[in-house]
Amino acid sequence: LASFGAHVSNEQLNLLTHHADIIVIALDNDEAGITAAKRVYDACPRPRGGISYLRYSHTNAKDIGDMTDDEITEALTGASALPWWL
Repeated sequence: LASFGAHVSNEQLNLLTHHADIIVIALDNDEAGITAAKRVYDACPRPRGGISYLRYSHTNAKDIGDMTDDEITEALTGASALPWWL
């Protein structure tokens, strides 16, 4: 699922957690995306499987759309409870 922008509403978060077992925050790897990721994490109800952050360390991509299919797979399988910017 995608929010198509850095602003994610509380209604979107509630719908997401109602239908998902785990959430991977995959906002842009820039200042706006990091700020939005922090807000999403703080505002999001916790699904059963928890919340993870997309892995960016294996690529120079600014967002998931800049990644190859293999990079996306690695970004998702390497998703972590620790934010990518730390």
